[in-house]
Amino acid sequence: MYSLKIKNGTIVDGTGSPRFRGDIAIAHGRIAEIGKISSGAERVLDASDLVVAPGFIDQHTHYDAQVFWDPYFTSSSWHGVTSVVTGNCGFTLAPCRPENREYITRMLAVVEDMSLAALQAGLPWGWEDYRSFLAAIERRPKALNMGCLVGHSAIRRDVLGAGFRRPANGPEITTMQELTVQALLAGALGLSTSRQPLHADGDGDHVPSFYADMEELSALARAVGKVGRGIIEVSSKMVATPRSDSETGDLADLVWLAKTSGRPVTWASVRYLPRFPGRCMNILAETSKAIAEQGVRLFPQIGARPIDLHLNWHKLMPVFAHLPTWRKVMFLPAHEMTDALRDPAIRAAMRAELAGPNVFSGWQFVYVEKAKRPEHKSLEGQSITALAAAQGKDPLDAYLDLCIAEDCDTDFICQTADNSDQALGRMLKHPNTLLETDAGAHLSSICNADFPTYLLSHWVRDTGILSLEDAVARLTTYPADAFGLTDRGRIKPGFPADVVLFDPLRVGSVKPRLVQDLPANQSRLIREAEGIHSVIVNGEIVMQGTKPSGAFPGQVLKGA
Repeated sequence: MYSLKIKNGTIVDGTGSPRFRGDIAIAHGRIAEIGKISSGAERVLDASDLVVAPGFIDQHTHYDAQVFWDPYFTSSSWHGVTSVVTGNCGFTLAPCRPENREYITRMLAVVEDMSLAALQAGLPWGWEDYRSFLAAIERRPKALNMGCLVGHSAIRRDVLGAGFRRPANGPEITTMQELTVQALLAGALGLSTSRQPLHADGDGDHVPSFYADMEELSALARAVGKVGRGIIEVSSKMVATPRSDSETGDLADLVWLAKTSGRPVTWASVRYLPRFPGRCMNILAETSKAIAEQGVRLFPQIGARPIDLHLNWHKLMPVFAHLPTWRKVMFLPAHEMTDALRDPAIRAAMRAELAGPNVFSGWQFVYVEKAKRPEHKSLEGQSITALAAAQGKDPLDAYLDLCIAEDCDTDFICQTADNSDQALGRMLKHPNTLLETDAGAHLSSICNADFPTYLLSHWVRDTGILSLEDAVARLTTYPADAFGLTDRGRIKPGFPADVVLFDPLRVGSVKPRLVQDLPANQSRLIREAEGIHSVIVNGEIVMQGTKPSGAFPGQVLKGA
C-alpha cells in the first residue's frame, strides 16, 4: 500500500523528454513507481486533466529571514515551487557575531527592501557561525525544502568588522577562506557575493563585498574549489553600468572565478535594456564562447517578463541607487529631502549622473502610480515624459516638482528592463540561462515569485516560444544540475517526491497586491497563482491551490 498515488496524469519528468500518460506512486517520501499502477494507496489524486511535473526549484531567493515566520515561503509555494535557494548576492544571516547583528539587519532592510521593523520583530537570532545557523533552520517547521549559500558580505563583516571599507590584507583573506570552507563543510550550497554599486547598506554606503578586489575574490573562489563542491553566485557589476551594445561588463572576471575555482559560476543578471538592445544577446554569445573555448561552467540568470518597479522616495530605489547624488538624497531625513530636491545644484548633479552608465531607460518608462493629493489624481497613469510635455518642463524637473509638491509620497512605476518579448524569448532559449526571481526580497517594490507560472502561461501556452517539456526542465533540472542538487528536479524512481500538479489551460498568476502579514504588522507585495492544483514536498501535500495543508515536510538541502 502506497501512501499517495497520482493517477492518469500527463507526466513531464523534467528531463526534457516527451510527456506521457501514467501514474506515480509515492512511499516513504519518495517516488516508488511510475507507469500503470494497480496497487492501492492511502490517498489518490486524479490528475486526468493535469500536468504532473517535478516540483519547481527557485535558485535565487532571499527567504533567509522569512523562514522564521512563514514556513510556506509565500508567494513561491503558491506557484509550484518545492525547493528554494537562499543567501544570494552575498547577503546572509551567518556568520554573524552579536555585535554585527544590528548592521546585518539594517543592511538587509535596505538592500533587499525588507521592513526593518519586521526583521527586528521576526528574527530570533541565537546563532553565530554558519553551522549553527543551518541548525536553526533545520529546527524550523518548513513546507518547502531550503538550500543556503554563504554570503561574502556576512563573512567580510565578521572578519573586518566596521572597518570593511578597504581592501583586506593577507591574514584577513585567509580567515575569510577558512569561514567559507567551514560553511561549505557545514552544508552550504556555495558562496555568494555582490559587486553591484546598486547595493546599499543601512548607512547608504556600499555593502561589504563591494570593497573586495579580485585577489580576495580569487582566494575565496580557490577555497570553494578546495572543498570540491558548491557554486559561486555573483550579483554582477554588469547589471548597473551598461555602456554599449558590444561590451560585456565584468564577464571576464566571472570566467576567471570559474577557472580559478573549477566550480560553476552563476550571476545576476543579464537583462534586455532599451538603451542598448543588443547587449543582452552579446553577453550570452560571449558566455557561450567562454564555455566552449575554456571549459568553464557559467549560468547567467535572466528574467521572464518586464520589470515594473514600484518606486517611492521613502525607500531605496534600485534603478537610481548606484548614482551618488540620488542615493545621498534617499538617505536624508524626510524633512530634509524636499529641500534637497529643490536645490539647483543637486538637480544638476542628478541630471549629469543620469547621462552616464546606468540602468535607467528614460522618463517615458516612468509612470505616476498613485498621487497623494486630490489635485494630482488626474496624473495617475501618465508617464513623466507626457507630464513634462504638458507642463513645458524638462522631465527631471517635472518629476521632482511633483515629488516636492507631495512631500515625496508619490508612488511611481518604473519599467526598467526586459520589456521586449522578442529579446526575452531568445534569452530563454539560451542553453545555460536560469531564472532570477529575487523572491522574498524587494517586498514593497516588486514580486516576481510567480515566474514559474508566468513561464508556463505566457511562454508556453500564449506564445509557444517554449515547449511544455523545455519550460518544465528550466524550472527543475536546469537549476538542480547547476546547484548540485543531484536528487531533485526529476520524476524518477527513488528520488524524493517533490511534485506539482497544474492545469495547463489555467496556470498563471494574478496581479500583485499589498498585504500586511509580516511581523510587526508590516506590509509586502504578494502574487497568488491560478491553475496550481497540488504541491507535494517529500511525499506530502503542502498546498492545494493556495490553501496550505498544515504539513511541514521540508528539509534543509545541503551540499553533497
